[in-house]
Formats: sequence, structure tokens, C-alpha cells
Amino acid sequence: MPGKPGFRHTKPIPFDLIVPYLLAVIANLGNSAFTWSPKSNRQYDIKKPAQTLALFLELVEGGLNFDPDLPIYLIAVTCNTSITINLILRRAYEKLMSITNQPLIGYWISKTGIKYLDVVLATQVINKAEAVRLAKKYGQDYIIRIYPSGKSTTIQIR
Repeated sequence: MPGKPGFRHTKPIPFDLIVPYLLAVIANLGNSAFTWSPKSNRQYDIKKPAQTLALFLELVEGGLNFDPDLPIYLIAVTCNTSITINLILRRAYEKLMSITNQPLIGYWISKTGIKYLDVVLATQVINKAEAVRLAKKYGQDYIIRIYPSGKSTTIQIR
């Protein structure tokens, strides 16, 4: 691990300040899912272990409460089927800012072709059952678990 947990900790970036960067991300949406970090302005393809590891390290080093030996769960807190900046994204992002300094944005396409642009919570919870409980709370069908090795798994909820 290049740095200890929290050594890059900073306050969350306000939504209004990420909008220009998010507009650029939206302008280049394709057919590949990704997780975007406003802090680093990087898009991560969770299917690629090197990118997953980079996201894992960013989250551990940038957060105060991440254990580098435990997996991190990525749980969308919206079900936003609009790929534009809207009140759903703003409110969810601002709400997450009160509990984490690292809200993320996720983009994915369902098997039926519906595009989602969601606000994502990166969290370490006690176990998979707790992660599933959180996912159900937010109406999610899937969550992603990323491991310290850079490996990731998709967990189906419903």
C-alpha cells in the first residue's frame, strides 16, 4: 500500500464544483460501465483489476474510516434513469457529503438497455448481509464488492 489510510483525506467537493467535470464525463458516455471519482476526476472500469485497485487505494487513502485489509462495497443510493445532471443527483450527492468525503458517480446500462447515472456510496460494512440490507434500502438490484487485491465481484440483490 503506497500510503496509510486517510493520509490523502480532504473535505468532499461541493456538487456545484463538480458539475463542469461531470458534464464532460456525461458528454463522453459510451456503452461501458464505470465509476467516476470527483476527487481525482478519474473514471474506473471495475472489470479491470488495475483500475479497481487504483479506486480501492484512492478510497482508502482519501477516507478516514477505511481498513486497507477489508473489501469496499459500492452501493448506488439513487435509481436515476436520466443521464443528465438533475435534482436527483444533486440531492443524493449532497446528502452523501454529510456522511462521506468521497461520494462517487456510477454509470451503467441494464440488460434491457436502460442507462443509469447514479450517486454511489463507497462503504465498508460489517459483512455482505449488511451491504445487501443497504442496497435494498436504496432499491438496488446489484452492488459491487472490491477487494484489496483489485478483484471485484458483482452481488445480485434481487
